[in-house]
This record gives sequence, structure tokens and C-alpha cells, in this order.
Amino acid sequence: MKQYKIYENEATKKIEAVKIGWSWPGFFFGLIWALVKKLWAVAIGLLVLQIINLLLSAMLEAGDNDVLIIISSIFFLLTSIVIPIIIGVQGNSWREKKLISRGFVYKDVINAGTPEGALSFYMMKNK
Repeated sequence: MKQYKIYENEATKKIEAVKIGWSWPGFFFGLIWALVKKLWAVAIGLLVLQIINLLLSAMLEAGDNDVLIIISSIFFLLTSIVIPIIIGVQGNSWREKKLISRGFVYKDVINAGTPEGALSFYMMKNK
């Protein structure tokens, strides 16, 4: 069982469940995950990093510069290991902040196997 924070928007009556802790989808699918979760700033940042990565790769193929090789290697390490870890650790927290900025209010913590299960349990509990 996982723990989910339940957020509700009183105006729209929408309810969202956000898992507490590590985000595996954020870790593995960073850019796509950010787009699906409507985290536009994160998605744009990841897209910019990918474009820079592609440009550095193209520059490496065009020439043989030791400094460029070092910079490109460090940047590749950053974008392929460090950034996914940051997204895994912070992703759900970013989702919570986004929901709060959209008028959602924290309501409860629910233990469930899935976000859908957490939402169902919350709705049954609060009829």
C-alpha cells in the first residue's frame, strides 16, 4: 500500500490524489510525465536540456576538442542521471504545489494501491 495526499478544488469539485514520496514515472519518463501532469515549467526546462544535449553531441561529431568532450560528458551525466533523480525525489512535491496554485486544498491522506483507489476510498469515506 502507498500513501496518497488528497487535494480537492471546491470550485470545480475536482479531486486529485498525489503519491507521497518517490515518483517512478517522473524518474523514468521525465519530459512526458511533466507534460501529462501539466508541469509546464518543468517540461520546458527538460526540453531545453535535451536540445542543449543534442547540440553538444552535434558539436562533438564536428570536431575533436578536449574541453568540449569534458563539458559534453558532464552535461550528459547531469541530464541522464542527476536530473531524473531530482525529478523522482521532487516530482510529487511539484505536483502538489501546482494543484495548490490552481485552487486545490489538501484534505486527507489515504492508504491505497493506486491513485484511483485512493480517490474511491476518499469519496466513499466523505459521502
